[in-house]
Amino acid sequence: MPSEQGSGRAPAAALLNGLDLVGERIDEIRVVICGAGTVGTGCARLLLRLGVRAENLLVYDVAGLPHPDRADLHEYQRTFARANPAQQLAQGLRGADVFIGASAPGVCARRPRAASTGSRARGARPRMLHG
Repeated sequence: MPSEQGSGRAPAAALLNGLDLVGERIDEIRVVICGAGTVGTGCARLLLRLGVRAENLLVYDVAGLPHPDRADLHEYQRTFARANPAQQLAQGLRGADVFIGASAPGVCARRPRAASTGSRARGARPRMLHG
């Protein structure tokens, strides 16, 4: 798929480089993707092939976590449908190691708390890479 081969490569490369920098293994991380369109699901398929465990990957769309009972899912989204208690993005982000945004504008519009960029954050290992 074009999205997987094109758009999915940049986040996958950033993730692999970031994991190398912090010394973590891809099969031990929890990943959340916001966006269950062709780009988000393409990234998800690529991350699964690279070693992210399926149970550690949550993909959300504007209605929340795609659930197996939802009738509005496209066939390519059904692969990522989960019966998981973290139905909303904010719930899924708790404890996540990696967040990939592949959604429409404004889905994640909340600003980070000021404390996260202050003195308490100094010395913490990097958790986000972007280019």
